[in-house]
Amino acid sequence: MRDEPRRSRRFLLFLGLTALATAPFPFAGSELVLWLGIPAWLWWSFLWTAGLSALTVWGLLRLWRDEPDP
Repeated sequence: MRDEPRRSRRFLLFLGLTALATAPFPFAGSELVLWLGIPAWLWWSFLWTAGLSALTVWGLLRLWRDEPDP
């Protein structure tokens, strides 16, 4: 394991791609579609933002190593 999440290239790649996916690009220029009264592009953004948060928490819990106190 690495010392910090920022040193893991794979983690940073997934983090960057997930952050890019939060922008609702697939819905640009299309007609408005509602799911449960909320636009589909907003659901898209909410779900990818939740994924980004989960990936960040996973990275901090699994990849971050603190030095033990003496």
